[in-house]
Amino acid sequence: TVENFNYRLFSGRTEDFTRITPVGELPDMYYGTGSLDARLGYDNGKHAVSFGYDRFGLTSRSSTPTGTVDGAFFTKFQLDMPQRDREKFSAFYEGKNIAPWLSRLSANAYHQMINRQFLQDVAGMLPTGVPPGTYNYKHADTDKLSTTGATMQADLTLVPNNVLIAGIQYLKDEQDRKASRIGTYDPFGPVKAYAINTSVATLSSNASTSLYAQNTWSFAPGWQLIGGARQYWVTTALEESNDPVIKPNSRSDMKTIGSGSLLWTPLDSLTLRAGWGQGYIVPTLLQLHTGSFFGSGFIVRPNPNLLPETSNSFEVGARWNDGAFRLDATGYYNEAKNYIISQTCTTVPGVTCLPGELAYTNINAANTWGAEIVAGYKFQHGFEVYGSATRMRRELVFTTFTTTLSGVPDWAGRAGLRYDTTIQRVNVWTDAYIRGATHIAQESSGSKGNTVTRVNGWTTYNLEVGGTYKEPVEPREHSLSVALTNLGNKTYRSSMEELTAPGRAIRVNYRVTF
Repeated sequence: TVENFNYRLFSGRTEDFTRITPVGELPDMYYGTGSLDARLGYDNGKHAVSFGYDRFGLTSRSSTPTGTVDGAFFTKFQLDMPQRDREKFSAFYEGKNIAPWLSRLSANAYHQMINRQFLQDVAGMLPTGVPPGTYNYKHADTDKLSTTGATMQADLTLVPNNVLIAGIQYLKDEQDRKASRIGTYDPFGPVKAYAINTSVATLSSNASTSLYAQNTWSFAPGWQLIGGARQYWVTTALEESNDPVIKPNSRSDMKTIGSGSLLWTPLDSLTLRAGWGQGYIVPTLLQLHTGSFFGSGFIVRPNPNLLPETSNSFEVGARWNDGAFRLDATGYYNEAKNYIISQTCTTVPGVTCLPGELAYTNINAANTWGAEIVAGYKFQHGFEVYGSATRMRRELVFTTFTTTLSGVPDWAGRAGLRYDTTIQRVNVWTDAYIRGATHIAQESSGSKGNTVTRVNGWTTYNLEVGGTYKEPVEPREHSLSVALTNLGNKTYRSSMEELTAPGRAIRVNYRVTF
């Protein structure tokens, strides 16, 4: 900060060449990023304005999970993302206490451009292809995504004990995408192998405008009633396409969602709450307009008739904090409809496709319920014992079957003992903890019936130590920490989608703030 002006300049580089697990190194791993962030602002206490420039580049190569290449369904599988570059320009304004009834007025706008490239080398067998056979493909997907967004919000106090937040938001995405599939397909039997050379180019967009408001009413001592609503207007369009089975189209939707909660604080250390909220997720440009070559040898076709995913969530909870003992417990239930998945295209109405292809469709629903608890107790002399646990059960409802084997653990949590003290102006801390989760099972349907995939439960032992020192003269702060993770060298995956986690490892982090 220089008088009323402030600035920030950051540049960073990260590279991760190898992940070492208890069963060895993961092959073909690479992750590299480069970033630049510059900000310039002015703040006189009542009005603040700032401008920003952000540039980020990513290159990665993903290791193929063990068992994917089984010599049958997949004989080769490698996924790379050599480019994901983002350039962003932004502006921000905030005014404070502009009028007795207007405590805050803020506005921000940004424009960003993202250039992405995905590459895949995949080969295997398509027993359900038309005709059945083996394939060997190279996929390339290059797209440019341009996003423009703006938000304006006002915090109003029109009547005593009542705060109203109201705003408007605009967001538009424009995607120029080119995808190709080059390789060979070899049908079973006497038919000779033939070359595949497919190229698809599309231009699509998605724009949304929403008005939102949230009102907080302190109608009695210790009581608060909070209600909110958001109105969406969404327009999506496929403007250009050279794919003979994907025709230009457009459509508009509108949706109103709401939320409400009631809070009661009978004591300074106790708060009880109950809440309800709705969710609304618009299908992506990939699902609506472009589709994908990636994954297995199947093409996944877009579906312009997809419905948005919607949900209703309910929760009750309590929080206690008396300075020594703290407890936060929540019970929740969520029901979601119109989940989007991909399935055989011939079963999806309104989508034109070639034999053997897949398409996105609204097919399933999900009901999720469970509880979360976070607790801790501070002893004298800086010791604290703490823990957190999550109990979750999710029921997936398909058209042909219902299952609670949904790919999430029944239980997950963390527990530990932490110690904090100050030695010669240095705040020293240590944290010994365990993390873990129960096994994961996921059921899916196929041409030969339902199959269940399992991931074992796991527990890791970890230790972290660190210290923070603040210089007495210069406003400079130094922090150093050392983390020893997975001390038992446990082989585990924390979810179906993730790769095997690192084995026994050490992380050292130093930061200085001035």
